[in-house]
Amino acid sequence: MKEYIIVEFEELREVTIDEAPSGYKTGDVIEIGGCTHTIGLEGEKNYLPLEQDINPSDTSQILPFKVYFSKG
Repeated sequence: MKEYIIVEFEELREVTIDEAPSGYKTGDVIEIGGCTHTIGLEGEKNYLPLEQDINPSDTSQILPFKVYFSKG
């Protein structure tokens, strides 16, 4: 099943999914499979949390699951 997320952070960064570069940036709506995924950011590790395990459900491109990171 397709699910959608959006990763929010104060800076433009590449998003990692399951510890691999995704080709997406913060602020992009990202299509992922409907299971547990580990989300992180590329670049300097100046944010918290460093990774988040998520399992989104009942999402759409219009209402994606939001993943927040903040400067730490």
